[in-house]
Amino acid sequence: MQLSRLFICSVLPNSLIKQVKSPQASNNFCFDLINNDCFNEVFSIVPPSYFHDELKKTYDNVKYFSYRRSSSRIFGFVVVFFLNIKCAINARKYKNIWFYNILNSNFFCYILLRFFFRKKVYVIFADYTPSTSLFTLNYYIPFLLKKACGMVSLSSRTLLNNKNIQYLAGILPLSKITNRHFEKKERFTFLFSGVLGDHTGLKLAIETFKLLPEFTLIISGIGSIDDAQFLGYKNIKYLGYLLYSDYLKLYDKVDVCLSLRDPNYAENANNFPSKIVEYFSQNKIVISTIDYPELRNFNYFKCEYNAHLLSDLIVVIQNMSEHELVKYANNNRSLADEFSEKKWKDIFNLIERKIV
Repeated sequence: MQLSRLFICSVLPNSLIKQVKSPQASNNFCFDLINNDCFNEVFSIVPPSYFHDELKKTYDNVKYFSYRRSSSRIFGFVVVFFLNIKCAINARKYKNIWFYNILNSNFFCYILLRFFFRKKVYVIFADYTPSTSLFTLNYYIPFLLKKACGMVSLSSRTLLNNKNIQYLAGILPLSKITNRHFEKKERFTFLFSGVLGDHTGLKLAIETFKLLPEFTLIISGIGSIDDAQFLGYKNIKYLGYLLYSDYLKLYDKVDVCLSLRDPNYAENANNFPSKIVEYFSQNKIVISTIDYPELRNFNYFKCEYNAHLLSDLIVVIQNMSEHELVKYANNNRSLADEFSEKKWKDIFNLIERKIV
C-alpha cells in the first residue's frame, strides 16, 4: 500500500542553520508544515555547500540525503545528481509527492519522479527569478511547473501558472500566534531582518534612517553588508546573523518591522515575504513597499519605494494615537483564518483530489 504524502525540500536542523549560513525563513516555513503533520514523511536533499559533519541521516522526523562539501564544482554537481537519484528511488512508494520549489538541489529528482516514474508530483512555489538564458534552470521553471499535477503559489501576483493551482501566502500554526499587549512608545524602534540585499530593500532602510537620527533601526540577517554605509550613524545597529532563539528575543525590543522589497526586481513579483506573516504573529506594526493582494484582510502600512516618503510615513506613525495603532499591531484573527495549518491541509487535499 502506498503512503499518502511525501515532502521533498532542502531543510536543515535549526541548530545548524547559522553555522552553514542557510536561509532561516525558508527553513521555518518548511518546518511549520512538517511539525504540524501535513506530510507522512519528509526527505531533505542537502546541497554540498550546506553540509555539516553533525548532520544525521534522520533527525527531527526528516530523512536527509547529503554528502560532504568539496571545492570542486564538478564534484559538487555529481554529488547532487546522485543524491537526487537516491531520493527519487526512495520516493517512488508515495502516492502524492510535494516539492518545496524546483531548485538546483532537487530538479533531477523532480524530473525522474514526474517524467520517468510518472508519479503525482506537486510544487509549493515560493521563489523564482525569470531568466532568458538557456543555460540556467530558471529558464525551464515555467515548463516544469505546468507539468506538475498541481501547485500552491505563495504569491497570487505570479505570472507562472498551472491547471490545478491554489494561492496561499504563508503558514502560521495556531500555536505560534502570540497576543502581545501593544503600548505606544515615546520613540518606536524599527527592525529590518532576513536576507540582506538590494532586492529586499537594505539600501532603502539605511538611507531612510540616515534621515531619521532620532529613531533606532536594528538590522539582522544573512548576506553581505558594508558597515561603511552607516558609519557615524549611531541610530543604525547591525547585529549580524543571529541564532534563531536570539533573533526571537529581538521582538521584545522593536515596535515596527520593515518589509522593503524593491518592486523593480523581477523576483519580487513571484515572492511572498513570509517575514511579514512572522511579524504579524509577533503583534508588530508592519510597513511594506508592496501592497500584497494576499494580505487584503490585514492591517499594515504601505509606502512607495522612496526614502523621503518612507521617512515621512514613519513620522506620521509615531504621531498616531495608541487607539489608532492597535489595529495595526493585532492581526491575530486574520492570521488564524487564513494561514493556519488546517488551511494548508485543506488546500493539499483539494489539489490532490482534482483530476488534471
